[in-house]
Amino acid sequence: MARKRSIETINKELDRLENREKSLQTDINSVQSEKEKLLGERDEILEKERREKVDKIAEIVYEYFGESVAPDKFRETLEYVFAIDEVKDFIKYENEKTKLVSTGNTAAENIEMEAAD
Repeated sequence: MARKRSIETINKELDRLENREKSLQTDINSVQSEKEKLLGERDEILEKERREKVDKIAEIVYEYFGESVAPDKFRETLEYVFAIDEVKDFIKYENEKTKLVSTGNTAAENIEMEAAD
């Protein structure tokens, strides 16, 4: 015959489960906080790399046009540069590298994927 449970044992079990739930929620909050911090750091690094690329483009533009570059001439030049196959390949490669970082693969998996290319 099944043992009859008393109100006291049920309340003790509920208290134990509530304490466990609070502990797990604290752990989840900690993990989420750490994840957000890492995502922020990654975004900062990606933004810095993007700014460095834009700065390099600006240096090239300044080198060729000086301070008197017209917006239309600048746009024409960029369209010409981005139409070059090597530049397209470079942009595609950089985008894939960024995707590898954002997919959450391990460093070893990223290296293997790059080696396969």
